[in-house]
Amino acid sequence: MMARILVADCSDPEFSTALARVLALKGFGTVGTECNGTEELWLRVLAERPDLLLVDRKNGAEIIERLRATPRRQQVRVLVVDSDRNIDREVPGADGYIQCPAPPNIYVQAVRDALSA
Repeated sequence: MMARILVADCSDPEFSTALARVLALKGFGTVGTECNGTEELWLRVLAERPDLLLVDRKNGAEIIERLRATPRRQQVRVLVVDSDRNIDREVPGADGYIQCPAPPNIYVQAVRDALSA
């Protein structure tokens, strides 16, 4: 079964769309992008049931907290995508971090690593 990925970098919706396309071209099952704030993102996570969520730091902390507190969603992997060099110290509970901008192969490898963990 193909992994389902939701890309939600609300700080840059165009980036989210481009990244979703790159991941789809690499054979990942993207379920789309969501950039309407934390509550809309949470509803999308509940509806789409992704295996992996790529999220910006702004929404990441709250979404991770909700995921880890929801038994049926605790297994969802989360990668935080942000331009801040210190993101790994600011978003507890994330499964990984990608500092952007980065070449597409960095994102693809991070996704592979997160899904295989």
